[in-house]
Amino acid sequence: MTLSNGKTLAYTVQMGRVPIRAGGSDEVLANMFFVAYCVSSTEPRPITFLWNGGPGSPSSTLHLESIGPKLIAANGKTVDFRDTALASTDLVFVDAVGTGFSRVTRSEFSDQFYQMRGDVSAFTDFVRAWRLLFGVEEYPIYLAGESWGAFRAAAVALRLEKQGIQVAGIIAISGRPALPNARLDIVLRALRTVQQALAAQYHGKSSTDLPKDPVALQQLVHEWVMSTYVPALEHIDDLDHAQRDAIANRLSEFTGIPEREINRSNLMIYPHQFLTELLHDQRKVLDTYDMRQTTDMSPRENIQVEERYLRHDLGYITDLAYIDVDHVLNGFSPDDGGIQGPNAMWDYKKGFFSTYVSGDQLEREDDENLANGESPRGQETPDTAEAMALDSHLRLLIADGLYDSRSTCAISSEIVARQGPSLQSRIITRCYKGGHMFYLDPEVRRQFSEDLQQFTSDATLPRLPLTR
Repeated sequence: MTLSNGKTLAYTVQMGRVPIRAGGSDEVLANMFFVAYCVSSTEPRPITFLWNGGPGSPSSTLHLESIGPKLIAANGKTVDFRDTALASTDLVFVDAVGTGFSRVTRSEFSDQFYQMRGDVSAFTDFVRAWRLLFGVEEYPIYLAGESWGAFRAAAVALRLEKQGIQVAGIIAISGRPALPNARLDIVLRALRTVQQALAAQYHGKSSTDLPKDPVALQQLVHEWVMSTYVPALEHIDDLDHAQRDAIANRLSEFTGIPEREINRSNLMIYPHQFLTELLHDQRKVLDTYDMRQTTDMSPRENIQVEERYLRHDLGYITDLAYIDVDHVLNGFSPDDGGIQGPNAMWDYKKGFFSTYVSGDQLEREDDENLANGESPRGQETPDTAEAMALDSHLRLLIADGLYDSRSTCAISSEIVARQGPSLQSRIITRCYKGGHMFYLDPEVRRQFSEDLQQFTSDATLPRLPLTR
């Protein structure tokens, strides 16, 4: 293929399934499907392993809509992505067990993989085994995960480092970085106001007196949150009615939510409330993953194109059904009631934090978070910092979308600011003008690929303004 800079890039495609064996035996519990794009080189090239989140989602979105050498065009055909990150790093796209063409060998093994511990262990063993099978043990490796997959990338990095396998970098795509002091507290909850203000401005719902430039608006809201809003929330029991009204008034100006709809007892605008009420007068609901949209985006609209590309363009011959993030559309079912995918069977209680708190406490906190449109607590781990402590060369790239209600730029930046200086110096943050899947925008896709190429080439990424 010809790159946008005019150079020619020749690559090979390798596909297959790597067996995941029970520790201490050769019994195969599952087989994990991958597609690898590799460029011949006399020197070891970086290898980036990539996966989506879900947690039960195949890697097809990152594969064919983000940084791979092929993209799905508007006409449903695949075309060359002339700015692909393959120019700088080999790319290995991996499907989680129970998704894509990855499978457990027996149905009773499902509960070993449809939970965080087993899932992380499977991906860790995949990376270990893939390196051995292809003889690339000396090649630098990077781990990239989107959304929930970002937690997975951090956890896999830590386990590989403990096994003596060095990881050069972690790329957290639209997923909260697995760092210490990252639990949703008053400050992090208050910082959601920054993203809400930008979405309100986009829809013409914020005060007309505010700056029209998104960067200037971010700075203004961020300063107010830290100087006024957070102190008020920290001493909310001491606020009188006039003080509560003043905070509610400013929140309304920023977010477009009417003052009367802001609860004076907690002075919070939760994600679900913001999404459903901003355009209530138009009977529209903002999309969770891209607040510029007013109808739910379906990241799986291209699933048939993706499956056709694997089976026909690449020639992967199998009678296995291709399992999407939701229910399986084909395959044997005795009652013809459909087959559940991993998401429907996922056990969130078997996360790493469950060892530190009681099951009842974890369940109560998860229920509260989910009710407010937040992530379950069991998904939060400090694995990135632990992995970076084991390896002084390990770096982290955090990439978020400006209009994503799930993983917000302001929260990620605050979490990084809470780390020590030595750790901060090895972390780069990027905030792109997009949603959860910011790479769907052609220009942002090019920018993200450019940043990823610099990151995986061990070059120092420049410090950029808040938005990219």
